[in-house]
Amino acid sequence: MTVSITWKVNSGGWAAATAVDHGAAAAGSILTAQEIEISHDGNNQLSACKFYLAEYSGTYTGATSPNADYTELLNWGAQTAIASFGGFQINMDSINSYPSAKWPAYNDHYDMGTGEYMVFHSDDGTTTRGTTVTDAILLSKSMSDEMSVDGVIPANMTTWPRFKARVQIPADEGVVGIRQFEQKMRFTFTS
Repeated sequence: MTVSITWKVNSGGWAAATAVDHGAAAAGSILTAQEIEISHDGNNQLSACKFYLAEYSGTYTGATSPNADYTELLNWGAQTAIASFGGFQINMDSINSYPSAKWPAYNDHYDMGTGEYMVFHSDDGTTTRGTTVTDAILLSKSMSDEMSVDGVIPANMTTWPRFKARVQIPADEGVVGIRQFEQKMRFTFTS
């Protein structure tokens, strides 16, 4: 038996999506966060659910190349200087309406206590986060009142897990253009 995952974006109502446009802005901007919901049609729970990024695999219309966009995005997230910090960021505290304190910052890349916020990044001197399936980021139980364990999405939920995602463009970024990448989720499912 297989299981299907559905990603939905809240743009005035929940709609299934295969892509999310985070918008456009100048260097030093934080693009508007998009709220995303994940559901599945399995009769059993999904476990070991984790997020990671990958190179864009569709028809590329970006600034340089899929590999360059992916590498750049992860490098933005690894920076510790405020002018160079940015990247793809998630806030998984849906239960508390995504508090502003639950977004990563140049001096606080991830929430070690509860895992409620993260920036996907290459090596920041201590580790990498979300660069591949091997260092993927565990989904937080704060994504839904019905999740009681990190990384486990029950079956037949009333409130599916939700998170917000945004892109922060570093203030010192000098290359103008579109960046494309993929956010992926890995999981274990037993039929």
